[in-house]
Amino acid sequence: MPTGFKKLERQIKAKNSHICLGLDPTDEMDAQVKKHGGLENYLKWLIDQTHEYVVAIKPNLAFYEESAEKREILKRIFKYADEKYGLVKIFDPKRGDIMDTQEHYAKADIGNLDPDIVTLNPYMGGADVVAPYLAQNQKVCVYILTATSNPGASEFQDLLSGGLRNYEQMALLAHSWEKSDRIGFVIGTTKPEAMKSIRKLEIEHEFKPAHVLAPGFGKQGGNMEFVTYAGENVIYNLSSSLTKEKYLNGKTPREMARIWRDDINAYKAEAVELRSITQKVIDLMIISDLILIPKTTDFATWPVLRKGRNKLEAAGITLQGNDDERQATLRSAIKDGILKQDDFAAIYLGLRDVMGFPEIRRLMAYLYVQLIRDSKVEFDRVGSVAYGAINIGDLVSFFLDRPAFLVRKEQGAEATHSDIIGGLGEKEETAIMIEDVATSADSLIKVVKYLRETTSTKITDAFVFVKRTPESEIACKENGIKLHYVMDMNELKRYIANSKYVSDEVKKMIL
Repeated sequence: MPTGFKKLERQIKAKNSHICLGLDPTDEMDAQVKKHGGLENYLKWLIDQTHEYVVAIKPNLAFYEESAEKREILKRIFKYADEKYGLVKIFDPKRGDIMDTQEHYAKADIGNLDPDIVTLNPYMGGADVVAPYLAQNQKVCVYILTATSNPGASEFQDLLSGGLRNYEQMALLAHSWEKSDRIGFVIGTTKPEAMKSIRKLEIEHEFKPAHVLAPGFGKQGGNMEFVTYAGENVIYNLSSSLTKEKYLNGKTPREMARIWRDDINAYKAEAVELRSITQKVIDLMIISDLILIPKTTDFATWPVLRKGRNKLEAAGITLQGNDDERQATLRSAIKDGILKQDDFAAIYLGLRDVMGFPEIRRLMAYLYVQLIRDSKVEFDRVGSVAYGAINIGDLVSFFLDRPAFLVRKEQGAEATHSDIIGGLGEKEETAIMIEDVATSADSLIKVVKYLRETTSTKITDAFVFVKRTPESEIACKENGIKLHYVMDMNELKRYIANSKYVSDEVKKMIL
């Protein structure tokens, strides 16, 4: 018998949909309940209306607890949705107690309702809360509360613990639990940053992306940006949006379910396109040696860092000739102790040379533009950090139709011209800064400080292609700059590993 998640995957694929129907009968629905001759008839009508576009139903236990009659209706609704349409049955009690109590909950919930998936509150621990449900029935999967959409969740879930948010720690912990392939997360669509960070952690730790139940669209104001980070194994719970007149806007539940299905799929397609473009950019950079990586696991084929070149120069050694000759010279230098492993780099980024490659520059600018638009930052001007970002910043300003400026690398070097090129003056304006790579972020921070000291321009946000180190983001934050990035080093390694221009042995070494 397939697990709840396997059943869900089949429904998602068959219907090309990620919609879950939330069945939470409130007082606002009384008129509809009366119109259809009772609650059970109304709930069945909702399922009939939406079954083409929804993959699961999710009744919240709280709305059925008040009477034995409603609990029996819930049982029959589950059976109806399963037997007539094959929909996945998600039971939503958010249980969380010590093991002995939880075992009784599991027996009651699974024995009485036969759900495919159950929601649980994991903060009493995996062995106590999650294990009893997984042990009760081999098909049952669970969604654990991780980063929920209610405003009060930030009081605990968003707190830092060991350098990570508590919701990130919970996600990593759940991946370590037994039968983790049957454990998914509840992540609210009001928190796209949580979805993004958890997917990044899964990549970093080489975990398979977990299934996610994502409530919050509609009444709670969820952000569609969430979809671009979430991936395939995600369902979006819609309750008020598909059941209440206020949110149906004169449409039937069927029509509204189709609209939501199509809107979510459009955002998914955009995310896939961005990943495809990003992969193309990385491939082109590898071909063009803008990203230098080892040819083999032999150090002599690795990019030589500046400190390594300085050591060679001090020893009177020059790298000349063809590839084989240069590598022979490097092997000798390694053998003689002139060079060591840390004089080489597994990945070296030479993005400032992108000016010589128009296609790469154009595609990079496109990715910057999408990043800037997704950030929702309001700004008047686009500034570039010399020299690596000048070409990209100029294109970004063109695409966004905003005036550009740049700051000279060395202030005060010109006798007659301003250190700021582009007409930035006394007028109070807001600007964003463009940089290519953030390693220490020293150059970026220096430029922003200079502009703050010498102009009335407000700068709080900077955009880079690669965030090379976590320290760069911390340094920016300490200086009042929010760092946005197309990718960090873990993501870059993944794109390199997906490239057809890199050998398998080098991919394995880089990862």
